[in-house]
Amino acid sequence: MIKTILAAYDGSDHAEKAVSLAGDLAAKYGAMLHLAKVVDHSHASSDVVEFAAQEHVDNPDRVEERAVVERELQPIADRLHAGGTDVQCVVLRGEPASVLIDYSNNVGVDLIVMGRRGRGRMEGLVIGSVSAKLTSHANCLVLTVK
Repeated sequence: MIKTILAAYDGSDHAEKAVSLAGDLAAKYGAMLHLAKVVDHSHASSDVVEFAAQEHVDNPDRVEERAVVERELQPIADRLHAGGTDVQCVVLRGEPASVLIDYSNNVGVDLIVMGRRGRGRMEGLVIGSVSAKLTSHANCLVLTVK
């Protein structure tokens, strides 16, 4: 039985299709859907750090994560929730394949759904795509979507 699904989102067309399919599967199985966006830097960007300092905010990473959720993930989560899916949004930091695998292991994900090709096409050709790494190394089912 599929109880927990992780959908990786990077804004690409394949990711859009993957998230829609993940939402359908989550609704069908009554599963919790974790909607994840990976930022490939370990700390908030310099403009966010500057903004946080001006506003006297202690944790610029949180400011950036909240902005990513509000701008990119929440509209998708709202749409999926309207279709009957329980959605949790999460922003992860680091190398996408590694952090997605770590997160899936920590949360007990049964299925990862992601686009076959994302935004990093050139890097994927040179060092291997995130979907290929997840397919090879994840401890759960991985569904890639074209």
